[in-house]
Amino acid sequence: ASSFSLLCVRLAVTVAEYEFPHACHLLPPKVSPAAVAQIYEKCAESIEPDRENAKHGIYVLLTERWIFLSKLMRPYHDFEGCPSFLHALSYAGIMTLPRIVSKWPQTVGIDPLERSPLKILKHCST
Repeated sequence: ASSFSLLCVRLAVTVAEYEFPHACHLLPPKVSPAAVAQIYEKCAESIEPDRENAKHGIYVLLTERWIFLSKLMRPYHDFEGCPSFLHALSYAGIMTLPRIVSKWPQTVGIDPLERSPLKILKHCST
């Protein structure tokens, strides 16, 4: 398990191990809703400058102390036309994945879906 190193620039933060577009911002105490909206806009702009033409969603985690945004690009798995997307809490370290029904090639011991949590996050966000 890797300890996450944070690179701080003023109140903006990125997670070095997250090799995909994302943005975090540490929130000051008693921040107003209007200020949170402005911080959200700046974070969203930093991960997707051309949001008008974006063809993806955005994961948002918001706490009293910080906000985190990442692109929602694709599901981590698709089973017979039913896509499985990560829960946003996966980006905070709480990852739950359903049991995936084995199909070829997994049934012969080859599992292309076997990925580390960081690889799953990168797959869904790039």
